Amino acid sequence: MICQKCGTNVADGTVICPTCGNALPTQNPYGQPQQNTYAQPQPYGYQQAPVMTSVSPTSVLVMGIIAIALAWEPFVSIAGIVLGAIAMSKANRYYAEGGLQSGQVKTGKILGTIGMIGGIVMTVIYLIALIVGIGVGSLFI
Repeated sequence: MICQKCGTNVADGTVICPTCGNALPTQNPYGQPQQNTYAQPQPYGYQQAPVMTSVSPTSVLVMGIIAIALAWEPFVSIAGIVLGAIAMSKANRYYAEGGLQSGQVKTGKILGTIGMIGGIVMTVIYLIALIVGIGVGSLFI
């Protein structure tokens, strides 16, 4: 068999040309060549059919935005942590259910992660300030 792309002689039954990587036609049981379709490039502008998921990409983005907004506020940074975790969980579920790569989901996951980490950092800072403030306040009593 001869590769149609580079002209190299290859053994019968070979699926991919060892020289150029081109997909080679295979023989079906009736002796007629059949082209492998799994190795063919997709035409320009091809888009995968959308998959219905139980998670809306917009909901992941909204959760991420709210998480990052609440993470920096005193006394509600814990809500930022929770909403950040929810945004990350929804994004992971979206991808696990076969959802397409979405800018909204990716952005929501990043914002949720930043909101969660920021909320943890700010909660620790608030607690340290509270403990130090109580400790300093007790010196003047």
